[in-house]
Amino acid sequence: MKSFLSILLLFAALFAGASNPTAQAADAKAPPKIVFLVSEDPNNYEATRTMPVFAKMLTDKYGCKCQVITGTGDPKAFSFPGLETIKDADLLVIFFRRRAISPEQYALIRNYLKAHKPLVGIRTANHAFSVQDEPAKGFEKWWEFVPEVLGCKNRGYGSVELGGDVAHVATAASHPI
Repeated sequence: MKSFLSILLLFAALFAGASNPTAQAADAKAPPKIVFLVSEDPNNYEATRTMPVFAKMLTDKYGCKCQVITGTGDPKAFSFPGLETIKDADLLVIFFRRRAISPEQYALIRNYLKAHKPLVGIRTANHAFSVQDEPAKGFEKWWEFVPEVLGCKNRGYGSVELGGDVAHVATAASHPI
């Protein structure tokens, strides 16, 4: 857990203004704003209990400006109250599973990502929007989130061959990470 915290802190520090150099130049002392999206779910590793504690530690110890948004509703008709706050976030952290949200909320997340801002997905983020049943009217699932945004495949659980593929991206060679 300690190494995970270090990695998230590194992301927060590195990306706080890197995604928007103009804003960084305008206010170099502004603390990074980190928004956490979580859901109450017995199969989600207690995200609603752990992320607020983690956010408070980031605020108290590192001066980050953190907001934890706990979504509400049925998984097939879910909402994150105040999601528009991600418009000026420096880092978005997703830790929820199998939720369908409205097209308006998807638009907020897609616009955040189109601005090339960073996203950290924790554990169940690899099936964050992969609702297995049909969503309620006015809500949508986003099965393509994993390959399009996270750049991987959700292969599920079970027996799999050990190992992983790691590749060096030439355009990122000078990035601090």
